[in-house]
Amino acid sequence: MNILYFDTSTDWIVVQIWNLSNKKIIYSFKQSSPKEASFRLTKEIKKALDVSEVSKPDFIVVSKGPGSFTGIRISVSTARNLAQLWKIPCFGLDTLEVYLDYYLTKNIYQTIFLIIDGKMKKFFFRMNDLAHQAKTEDLTIQEIQQKIESLANKELNIISNSILDIQHKTIDLNEDYPDIQGSILFKKLDFFLDKDKSKEYNYTNLLPNYMRGTYVD
Repeated sequence: MNILYFDTSTDWIVVQIWNLSNKKIIYSFKQSSPKEASFRLTKEIKKALDVSEVSKPDFIVVSKGPGSFTGIRISVSTARNLAQLWKIPCFGLDTLEVYLDYYLTKNIYQTIFLIIDGKMKKFFFRMNDLAHQAKTEDLTIQEIQQKIESLANKELNIISNSILDIQHKTIDLNEDYPDIQGSILFKKLDFFLDKDKSKEYNYTNLLPNYMRGTYVD
């Protein structure tokens, strides 16, 4: 069984194919492609399937946001269309949860602040604070600074795709752009598959997570 994952939440396009039986990745593509997702995503998906010799996947997993309004819309609509065409299940994951898991899997950090530029002088934020339940928030730079100050005694690793006006070193997310790791993929997949079998994960249940009612991309 094979899983197709893709993400266009920012200026990057990520496409991966995972094998469910051995829990191994068999194809991976990620590239910075500003404003190209609308015409490149489906081409990259076709290439991934052709190279992997997969006629169609058994599941689709997609990062559903938050992030770029246009990018999320492209990912979610593509996933819905393909799931309907192939008659296979699809489901979405929080984009920042996927990204945070990537850095936690690859590196040993005590505390990570993950910050995605959300435009309109606000940022999508998530951190691995073991003292609180992790959640993705929509914050101003001032609110983020307050969180930094509240954890001044900890070693912070701030990862962002934007230049931030804060008194702290920021790691450029684009230098090591995240994809999905097996640690979160198979944990989430088990969760979905263990649910009531009468609840099918079809395309009608996949909705974008914009976090805001409306905003300019």
